[in-house]
Amino acid sequence: MNGASSGQMPSRLRGRAFFFQLRCPQFNQKSMRAMPRFLLSFVSAISAISLSGCVTTSADGVRQIPQDHVVKSGKREQIRQSWHLNPDCTVSHVPTVRVIELPRHGTATISDEKGLISKAKGQFARCNSLKLPVAGIYYQSAPGYIGRDKFIARVSYGDGHVVDRIESIRIQK
Repeated sequence: MNGASSGQMPSRLRGRAFFFQLRCPQFNQKSMRAMPRFLLSFVSAISAISLSGCVTTSADGVRQIPQDHVVKSGKREQIRQSWHLNPDCTVSHVPTVRVIELPRHGTATISDEKGLISKAKGQFARCNSLKLPVAGIYYQSAPGYIGRDKFIARVSYGDGHVVDRIESIRIQK
């Protein structure tokens, strides 16, 4: 006769049941049999939630961050700026940026320049509205092209922090 069908706790769960009954007297043997299914469901749900974010990792282990943009056809437009600031708003150094996947319908260029900081957050928010050295990332579509394009820029901040910026671009008239 199987212990589980006779109302007894299976031997693999008996020690756990005793522990839970001591710590949580409201747990009985029936609830203990349901515990592995509940834990599996809980772990599956947590895994699904944590994996549903938009940040992924490339094959070489670099974090990938997607971003959508809308630009005018044939016009050179800044897609993003990258900077590396100290807490006192001085520039630690300008990040190294290189295009690792070229766009198919235009050109992506990198320019070391002075740029207006506008999207700093947290302790760096007070640096917003300062004009500081940045790496500007620009895109220009082929003349007359209307549609979608994409390129990937790898940004290295010099402190071991490296990200791939996946720039998805919608080109309009």
